[in-house]
Amino acid sequence: MPLTTLIDLQGAAGWSAILAPFLLLFIAVVFALRDPARKASPRSDHVSDRASAEASGGTVPSPVQSSTPRTPEPAVPPAPPRPARAEPPPATAAAAPAASPTHAPTPAAPKPAVVETRPRLSIPQLRSQLNAAEAAFDNAAIARISLDLARRMIEENSSGDDIERQLRRAIVAASQFGDTAIHASARLELGDRVASRGDMTTACEHWQIARQIYWDESRKADLDEADKRMIAAGCPTDWVLNDF
Repeated sequence: MPLTTLIDLQGAAGWSAILAPFLLLFIAVVFALRDPARKASPRSDHVSDRASAEASGGTVPSPVQSSTPRTPEPAVPPAPPRPARAEPPPATAAAAPAASPTHAPTPAAPKPAVVETRPRLSIPQLRSQLNAAEAAFDNAAIARISLDLARRMIEENSSGDDIERQLRRAIVAASQFGDTAIHASARLELGDRVASRGDMTTACEHWQIARQIYWDESRKADLDEADKRMIAAGCPTDWVLNDF
C-alpha cells in the first residue's frame, strides 16, 4: 500500500492559508494600478486638492517646493556707459596765416622738349613713297612727301623745273586735304624758286597767300618770315591774289 502525505487544514487557519495568496495578489494589483496613475499626473492631485479647498472656503495649500535647491542665475553686469560724442571745436573768425618759409623752394628745371625727327630719306626713296601714295589716293601723304622731295632736291641742286612741279603738287594735295601748314610752306618755297628766276610778280602772289594763312592762324614767327620776303622784294600791300 503506497504512502500518501496528507495535510489537513481545518478551521480559521485553513481558510487563512487558502485566502492569503489571493489577498496578497489583490493588494499588489491595487498598488500597481494606483502608482502609475499618481506618477503620470502628479499635478492632477494638487489641482483637485486646490479645487476642493476653494469650494470649502479653506486655505489653498501651497505647492510643494522641490527638494533640489535652485542655482541662482548669474547676474548680468550692467552695460558700460557710452562715451559722450565729441563735438567739433567752434570755427574761429579767421584762420591763422600760414608761416612763410624762410627760403623759397628751388623750381625744378624744365624738361627738354622732345623733338620728333623723321629719317632722312634719299630722293629715290621719296619718289617710291610718293608713287605708293598716289596709287592709294592719299592726299595727305602726297602733300607731305612732295614737299620733302622738293626740299631734298633743292639741297642736291636738282633741276629747277622738277622742284617747282613737286611744290605745285604739294600745294594742290594740301589744299584738297585741308593741310594749311604744308600749303603755306610750299607757297613760300615756290615763291623763292620763282623769284630766283626773276618772276617777282608770281613770287609776291605765292608769298602773300602764305602770309594770309599765317595771319589767319596767328602764327607770328611764320608771318614774320613771309613779311621779310615781301618787304625785301617790294611786294605791294594791296596785292590782288590769283589763287590757282
